[in-house]
Amino acid sequence: MPPLCTVIIPVYEHWHLIPALVQCLQRQKLSQESFEVLLVDNGSTHFSPPAELPGNICILHCAT
Repeated sequence: MPPLCTVIIPVYEHWHLIPALVQCLQRQKLSQESFEVLLVDNGSTHFSPPAELPGNICILHCAT
């Protein structure tokens, strides 16, 4: 079953803030299967995503 909604989060250089964001998203009342999260790297020069992410979070890259 597809997710009910998609959360799109552009990220530029602030990958160190993503773990706290993920914790907040995991506290949502919707089940994790009900939504997906797309973290979109906008050409960061210091790309350093968290080592582990929940299954409903995907990282994409956008050079522009």
